[in-house]
Amino acid sequence: MSVEAEEKKAESGNPNVDSLRNKLLKVLEDGHVSDLTLSPKVVVLDSKTDPKKAIEVLLQNKVRAAPVIDNATSKFIGVLDLRDTVKFALETYKKQSTTLSELKQKAMEYLTSSPQITTQSLKYLSTMRKFRTVKNTDTLLSVAQVLAKGSHIVGVIDEAKNTLSGIITQGQLFQQVAKKWTNDCWDESVTLNDIKQRGYVTSSVKSIKSSTKAYDAFELMSKLDLSGLAVVDNDGKLIHNTSATDIKLWLVASSTLEDSIEQFLINIRKLSLSEKYPITFCTLNDTFKRSVQKLQATRYHRLWIVDEDTKPQGVMALTDIFKFLCKSKEQ
Repeated sequence: MSVEAEEKKAESGNPNVDSLRNKLLKVLEDGHVSDLTLSPKVVVLDSKTDPKKAIEVLLQNKVRAAPVIDNATSKFIGVLDLRDTVKFALETYKKQSTTLSELKQKAMEYLTSSPQITTQSLKYLSTMRKFRTVKNTDTLLSVAQVLAKGSHIVGVIDEAKNTLSGIITQGQLFQQVAKKWTNDCWDESVTLNDIKQRGYVTSSVKSIKSSTKAYDAFELMSKLDLSGLAVVDNDGKLIHNTSATDIKLWLVASSTLEDSIEQFLINIRKLSLSEKYPITFCTLNDTFKRSVQKLQATRYHRLWIVDEDTKPQGVMALTDIFKFLCKSKEQ
């Protein structure tokens, strides 16, 4: 389908989508970075830090990602994200295991691009993800535009002091803005199907069977650069999902990866203070408002779109919501 045909199809959808988006956008346009409540502690990694030590810092501070600075130049050079740690965790597991087959050895080399990657510095790793910043005087829309590009954290620069004064996470902006989206902002006629027609529901879904070994699941997460995979039963029905939290719990526990991903998730989540990890999903017929409210209530970063048989058909992440607000696929 040509670009013109896609645009025409999108325009022929629900005309209320644009008015809804404009109302939600107004909250972002009227708000400023200085209005946000940010964590008082800013975690910054020195580029000379050993990567494994840097991973420990992320875990100790319970953050998903942190900027990396080159102290020699006093410049930020990138971001270390928990998704990057999977490579190191798998490498460590490989060394500890005496039963890995030659096939898994080759898989590891593929995963890590080259056998030497674990000797690479944090400086090398962090440049794979750009560290983007906004000023404390900027609008919240400016932050959303950065997050729409796929960043999970955004630095806040104090304009008066020209220093890094805080970090905004994807979840923080969403949660604080969603509270300001009052009932007057919403239009109950706009469904997830309308959002999908505009191209903001990701499909097809990356899923794995519940019997898949945890090692293979993490291997796929690393290959696809995803923290969230749909876990389905033999009938293809959604029963679990993986998340960045699972990566953190696994790194702390060093649990076996020979278990099925279903058993692994059950075991690993016993370490968390949270008693339940319910999967969150909607259908394409549900309202966009309902999906946003579900993400707000659960504090999850993604929501699965399922059919009438609970089989995953798509996924909408916080990144997709910011992309929708910023019209990133319609310009």
